Amino acid sequence: MRLGTAGRLPVIVATLVGLALFGYVVDIASHADLLGGLGTVILQLGWLILLLAIPYFVLRAITWHLLLRQVGVEPPLRQTVAAFCAGELTKSLPLGAYLESYAIARIEQLGERGMVAAAVATTGLDVSIGAVTFLVAMVVGVPGNGWVRLVLAGIAGAWIVLYLLIWLGIRWRKPTSALGRIVAEAAESARRLVTPTLLRPVATTVAYLAIYVLVLWLILDALGLGSLGIGAAVTTVVMTSLVNVILPIPIELGITEISGVGILTTFGVEPREAAVVMLGYRIATTGSLTIVVLTTLAYLRGAYLPQPARRGTEAVSGSSPRAVEDLSADHGHPDR
Repeated sequence: MRLGTAGRLPVIVATLVGLALFGYVVDIASHADLLGGLGTVILQLGWLILLLAIPYFVLRAITWHLLLRQVGVEPPLRQTVAAFCAGELTKSLPLGAYLESYAIARIEQLGERGMVAAAVATTGLDVSIGAVTFLVAMVVGVPGNGWVRLVLAGIAGAWIVLYLLIWLGIRWRKPTSALGRIVAEAAESARRLVTPTLLRPVATTVAYLAIYVLVLWLILDALGLGSLGIGAAVTTVVMTSLVNVILPIPIELGITEISGVGILTTFGVEPREAAVVMLGYRIATTGSLTIVVLTTLAYLRGAYLPQPARRGTEAVSGSSPRAVEDLSADHGHPDR
């Protein structure tokens, strides 16, 4: 997956923005007992958060698997999990989440249509998060900031109008360029997602977001801010997730921290304390998830490697049915 100069520029800009925002939050937290706060989170909650990262990872993987099936991509489970792990390791980086789409396309040797469908399924993860968090945000709002609901409603309406315009443009004029065909294939895959079966990945999205709400509430309590209640944790997780979805900056690092600090201050938390909370949240969640992902990859070692064939149609377990069929045709033996 190579990016030209034009493609690298957004990645470079997003990286610089993310690092600048993250550094700003670290600077704010440095005016408080940053090391003491992080030590409290790690020592008191480290093992518990690590255990919670397991169902979080499983639920997100199930969500992506369900979305892949809806767009017509059904790779073997082992390869699906391995590709998903790659995306989870890099999801905080610019365009990092789409590594899983690229990985599954390479593993299964998907064509252009399959690769686009896989990318749409990955985008579906963000869409599911956006749908859930938008609905919750419209209910809970942000303390003292009633205008937030109006802004969110306007953004949601703009996205819907944009999608309808793209869809109508494709219907009226069939694309002929390579970019046009990709857009048309993406729109078709997106149309497959908008069915009643979308409720299943939405339900799993609610479940894994609830886990992160619990994690943030535990961190708030450990740092002496438990009096804020679970409502502050819900609002912070919902709004930070929603900001990451709607902002046209393809990076989570920095965006999550600065938006979380802003939300917590509306609950009366001092900025320096809010910064310590969000940095602890980042280290605990990303660190625990990294351990889970690396452990899973170690268990699934070899999932990315082509399996050597022995004789005829015999292939090592883990090869896709399509690969076995192609191998049979090459050797002149029909698959029986």
